[in-house]
Amino acid sequence: MAEHFEENESSKETGFAAFGANRWLLVAVIALVVVTGIALGYGYRQQILVGHLTAQQSMSNATIGEMQGQLSAVTAKLNDMTAAQLARRARRKARGSKNSRRASTISKRS
Repeated sequence: MAEHFEENESSKETGFAAFGANRWLLVAVIALVVVTGIALGYGYRQQILVGHLTAQQSMSNATIGEMQGQLSAVTAKLNDMTAAQLARRARRKARGSKNSRRASTISKRS
């Protein structure tokens, strides 16, 4: 009977040791599942954020293109106005030189 009791004691120790090892294995598996879930959730969130940023970037690029077009139109108008002013000045200068020639010829006649 003592042998039978010792046999049961040794199987209890092995059972508890095996249960302890299985418990740590179960804890490790649960921790890995939790970490995997968090990583997948984070990856999904980042993918959504990248989609939003891509849409925002394309809208910004469209706005920048529109503003560049407007700036080019304003620059062209400004260049046209500058050219018109230079042409007016040249005409005034030409008229002024004609008038000064007339005045000099008139003063020579007198």
